[in-house]
Amino acid sequence: MNDTSRMAAAFAIFGLSGCSTGAEKLVKAYAGVENCSDRVQFILNPVENGPRLIDAYKDVKDCTVKYKSIDASSCKDVAPGTHCTVRAVFKDDSKMDYCIARTQADFKVDWLCSKGWNPISLKVLRADQPRQPARFRLFAELSDYYNYDYRDAKPTHYSIHLTDDDRQEIQGYMSRSAPDAVTLHDTLKDGKKHRVIVRLAYGSHASEAGVIEITRFYQEGWAQLPEDVGAPDAVELRAAVVPAGSTESDVDEMLKGAFDDKPAQSAAAAQSSGVRPVQSARSPMPTAPGAGADNLR
Repeated sequence: MNDTSRMAAAFAIFGLSGCSTGAEKLVKAYAGVENCSDRVQFILNPVENGPRLIDAYKDVKDCTVKYKSIDASSCKDVAPGTHCTVRAVFKDDSKMDYCIARTQADFKVDWLCSKGWNPISLKVLRADQPRQPARFRLFAELSDYYNYDYRDAKPTHYSIHLTDDDRQEIQGYMSRSAPDAVTLHDTLKDGKKHRVIVRLAYGSHASEAGVIEITRFYQEGWAQLPEDVGAPDAVELRAAVVPAGSTESDVDEMLKGAFDDKPAQSAAAAQSSGVRPVQSARSPMPTAPGAGADNLR
C-alpha cells in the first residue's frame, strides 16, 4: 500500500468526521501508531501537512513513542481556534510538550508547531543560499555580533542569533525600520531564547552563507499560521542549487569553514542552553525530549 492509499485508509478506519476526542486520548493515539503515515489522521490540516509529515519520517521504521505519563490539564476548557499543550514524560524522564490545536469539532496535533517544521534545515539553507524568501520556525535571541555584509550595520539593524531544532545556526539581521522589527526586539529584549516564526532571505549580493536578512517577524511561538497552508516546500526552495543526488556529507563539504573566524557567534552558540518554560496556550513552548523521541514529534 502506498502512502496516499494508507492516508485514505487511515481516515476511513479512524473516522475523522469530527467526533470529539480529548487531548490526552489524541496524543496517546498519535504516539501509539507504528506506521508513521498513520499519524496523519491526528494532525491539523492533514491534506496539506500529511505529505510533510510522511517526508519527515520517511526513514523511520517505527513511530511508536514510549511514554511514562501524559498531562493534558492545560487543554481543559480551551476555546476553539486556540492552542494548548500536552506534556509527555518519557521513560528516560525527558519531557516534551505537544502543541495541540482546538478546532470547532475536536483536538488536533499542530504538527508544524510540535515538530518545529521548516521547509529546509538551516544547514541546507546555508549550503543552497536560495534567493527565494522562506518562513522558518527557529529559536531566537538578541546578539551583539555584526560581521561580513553587516559589519557596520549596528545603527540600522538588530542582530539576532537563530538556531533550529537540530541546533544548526545562522546569524540574522533585521532592519530597525522594518514594520515588525520593534515587536521582534521587544519579544527578545529579556535576553532569553524564544521560539519565533520569521521569514529569511539572502540578498542578491550576499557574500557569506552564515548571515542572512530577517525580512519579517510573524509571531512568537511555532503555532501554525494561515500562510503555512499551500506554502512552498523544500523541493522548490532547493531550486537545483545543490546537485541532485547530493548526500549529507556533500552538504557538509560545501559548508566547511562557513563559521570560521567568528568568535562572537561561537560565544553566542555556547550560551544556547535550554528554553523557557511553557508559555500561554496561544504560544506553546515544547521542551526538549530524549534522543529517541526527538525525531518522532
